[in-house]
Amino acid sequence: MCSMQWEGDASVVNAVIGSLGSRSQPFECSRWSTHAVKHGHKLARLSYCPAEHSAYVKSQMPAHELQSHGGIANAPPRYYLFKGDRPARILWRDASQTYLSPDEMILLSSEDSMTIAFHYEYESQVLIFDTGMLDALFPSYHKIIGKKLDFTPAMKRIAGHIFSAVSNAFEAGLFEVLGDGFCHSMLSILRHAEPSFADSGCNSLNEKLMNLRCGELKTFIERRVCDPELNLAMIADHFDLSRRYIQQIFASTGTTPTQFIEQVRLKFAAELIQKERDRSITDIAFSSGFNSSSYFSTRFRLRFGKTPRAYRHDRNGK
Repeated sequence: MCSMQWEGDASVVNAVIGSLGSRSQPFECSRWSTHAVKHGHKLARLSYCPAEHSAYVKSQMPAHELQSHGGIANAPPRYYLFKGDRPARILWRDASQTYLSPDEMILLSSEDSMTIAFHYEYESQVLIFDTGMLDALFPSYHKIIGKKLDFTPAMKRIAGHIFSAVSNAFEAGLFEVLGDGFCHSMLSILRHAEPSFADSGCNSLNEKLMNLRCGELKTFIERRVCDPELNLAMIADHFDLSRRYIQQIFASTGTTPTQFIEQVRLKFAAELIQKERDRSITDIAFSSGFNSSSYFSTRFRLRFGKTPRAYRHDRNGK
């Protein structure tokens, strides 16, 4: 069995991906880099085996962003039929996006620059095709590159069965012998696939996931509004997410984590000012998570258009 097992930090997986190919194309064809989405666990596992004109890769990866910087000069391109078990988002060079639901398939080219974002740990399967195999068996393959693939229900089931058979052959040490035959069968299925331009459904799915996570973050902040130590670092540590990803979530709502924390604190303080008439403004400022009463008064005036004392007077009529 001519296979490779690789395990290591996901931040250096880029040194491996670009050289995965068939026996007839064993050289590096593309450049990759990675960026962690979550703190902590970064262990990546790749299992790989080449056949004569194809290859197969199984992976277990942490949440990360995988960026392709395009092909290498004079290196023939390779094509990757990707299928993962978690949602993913692909950002293309022209700033357009493709959202993949679990088990949706897409054909990618090593020549294309893209960023693939996975916000959860995931497992994937990838069939790699040489250009010659595609030219011979599926000459019109260019029409589906970079597009999600739409199948009839029957064809989708058959494609899933082929991936399962490939995985079984790989585990049995037979992909090197049988791999090209499986890839021929898969290409016969791909000839019946239609490129999907309707990303709105997956976009809605992605938005729902983002909104769900955003709701969790906002609830966490609202419950800890009185804690002066509440900041982006604390939120990232609690949810085991990178600061960058949290900033992206809040950016989708038109704000930042720091701005939202301040908004919640000022709203909480305004409620205390109305309800607790005998309580000092300084005490309310510190109880709302501010470390400085003068800074609190400045930010309060910017938010409500008047000082805390004037706000209390107007609301309470005295």
